[in-house]
Amino acid sequence: MPDLLLGHPLAEAGWDPEMGGRYGSFDQPKIRRDEMRDLITEEQAKALGDCYIRARNEANLSLLDEIYSPDVVVHDPSQPREMIGLAALKGQYGNTHAAVPDVKFSLDDMYLKGDRIAWIFTMSGTIAGPFRTPVGELPPTGKSFRLSGVAIDRIVEGKIAEEWVFFNVLDLLQPLGFTLAPPKLLQAEAKYV
Repeated sequence: MPDLLLGHPLAEAGWDPEMGGRYGSFDQPKIRRDEMRDLITEEQAKALGDCYIRARNEANLSLLDEIYSPDVVVHDPSQPREMIGLAALKGQYGNTHAAVPDVKFSLDDMYLKGDRIAWIFTMSGTIAGPFRTPVGELPPTGKSFRLSGVAIDRIVEGKIAEEWVFFNVLDLLQPLGFTLAPPKLLQAEAKYV
């Protein structure tokens, strides 16, 4: 693993760019017999995904108890730090459902390797309620959004023990009124542009 990636969330998830061709792959070390219980089948992965979709699309967060470990750790780019524990995750999801009551998720593709599941997902909805952010609560805008991303789940004893989520946070922030503006140029630099 290149030193450049040490500490990067993808590296923590087990991804190694030097393995498996053009786009890299998840490093899969030799598995001991006592670790065989954490290997996940496609059928088990689909059941986890179906339960997640029901929980989120029906705003029935109690279903998350079936698929997440009580001490799950979730790394989400929209949060200032990782969420630790199922209660923290449910709190964040509850905030999302309050701000985006029509939120819908789809799992568009799935990849398995050992004890990892990689999902490609789509999230959409309308910001109809106050939206809680790390910098404070933002008023509803009535604007719709749609974003796609990737979630990588590490499975232990049939439940999600750790999750890394990747998406363009700007896709969520722009409907809240955030803009991406270039820095102002100094007068001397501006005449040469």
